[in-house]
Amino acid sequence: MIELMRKIDGIVTFTDIDEDVHEKDTVVADMTEDQKKMYTYMHNLGEVNRSTKDEKIKEQTYQEHEVLYPLFWYDIRTTYNLIGEPSIGVRKGFKIVTSLPEPWKDLATMPECIDRRKM
Repeated sequence: MIELMRKIDGIVTFTDIDEDVHEKDTVVADMTEDQKKMYTYMHNLGEVNRSTKDEKIKEQTYQEHEVLYPLFWYDIRTTYNLIGEPSIGVRKGFKIVTSLPEPWKDLATMPECIDRRKM
């Protein structure tokens, strides 16, 4: 875990989000530098995972992402007092937003075939 933290801390160029703020979004805050680093690192993991044919690298990037993803969102929710907020996201310019949830974004009503918990 310490090596993973060192990798994240070494990020100096951030990868921004392509998605603009939506009409139904409320901008809550801008990401901190550390959050930008973690987001960028997770983005980079996805890029490596999609582009490699090496199964060992695919598994490693998958495992790292599985560790970081819930930590990232926990940090966002606790830093900006968003615990219990049903729909939060990240938009262009590293904006943290809350949104009016769409029916399919609620895991309780999401069709089983696309329920991320079953992936």
